[in-house]
Amino acid sequence: MTPDRLAVYFSNDVCPIEMKDKEQTEGITINPAIDGTWKWEGLDTLVFYPSKRWELNQKYKVVFNDKIFEKGTKLSGDLSFSTQGFSAGRSTSDFYINPLNSNEKKA
Repeated sequence: MTPDRLAVYFSNDVCPIEMKDKEQTEGITINPAIDGTWKWEGLDTLVFYPSKRWELNQKYKVVFNDKIFEKGTKLSGDLSFSTQGFSAGRSTSDFYINPLNSNEKKA
């Protein structure tokens, strides 16, 4: 199964034109660290393709170095997100047999 990617959409074109549709190999940090590849998709979208699944119930912080963006780009802050935890449940089910008529059964 392919791990879910992280796509960061910007409201303006922030990718330097020479990096359009190319891999971004430096200037981005994820904490806690997870291996993977960053790639520009167009001029306003940066996508992270993790090499393994994200940890469950984990808060991540992504820090961008201003040097990866088109000159003059200012970010309002770092990116933080959390993955969902794992939960399991059991539904209740009842099976009924009429004590007076064993052929009468209901689920």
